[in-house]
Amino acid sequence: MRHLLLALPLLAAGAVAAGCAAPCTAPALTISWRFDLADGTAGVGCAAAGVAKVSLWIDGQAAGLGMDCAQGAATFGGLKTGPHGFTVQGLSAAGAVLYQDWGTLSVDGCGETRVALRPGAGYLRIGYATSTGLCWAAGDGLQLQGFMWYLVQDQTTGQAVSIVNATNAPAALACQADPAQATITVPLPWGLYSLRWIQDVRDPVSASPVPVYQACTPLDVTLHAPGVTPLDVVLTPVTGPCTP
Repeated sequence: MRHLLLALPLLAAGAVAAGCAAPCTAPALTISWRFDLADGTAGVGCAAAGVAKVSLWIDGQAAGLGMDCAQGAATFGGLKTGPHGFTVQGLSAAGAVLYQDWGTLSVDGCGETRVALRPGAGYLRIGYATSTGLCWAAGDGLQLQGFMWYLVQDQTTGQAVSIVNATNAPAALACQADPAQATITVPLPWGLYSLRWIQDVRDPVSASPVPVYQACTPLDVTLHAPGVTPLDVVLTPVTGPCTP
């Protein structure tokens, strides 16, 4: 994990005399939250981060879903002492996941354990190149410009998180032969993602778009830091359907 989870067991009320053991109260876990922005700004509050709700899972089970972000913290009881896996998400008012984090926290055996979480976001930067260094088919005298189509999927949910294809902005991304410009930048919450496929497509808005280059083998990537996480891919001439 990127962030150190601070586990702070608190003495129970009434422990006043040095050398006297405090009475042990039932374990409880208090989670607080702030957010790390994609640009590297750390520890931002709900309003500045655009977060309306917070959801938390502990050991794969929902602990608090759609909690009001403005409350800043929540306390949970009934947890066993020791390590627990967690996932935390910061959500927009519409329910879109804007920030996420996951990892392991530890619950103390006596009293309250406080854990400060900082779900975050970053940028997935897909750097692409074709095996010929061209954006059009080798031998194409007209040098017809290609356009980039791709699918990025969340490994955990299987949902598409970013897609350009025949029905979604098909001519939005002109293929670039210059490596400095041949990139696609996708803002995402931290998570586990997969570039399922990517194509350079000729005539993208026609009734019969033609893939010229493609990479059909899925590439997995972990996004778990602010700033840019790079993912490089080489596209080769089309020899068959791209069905990863």
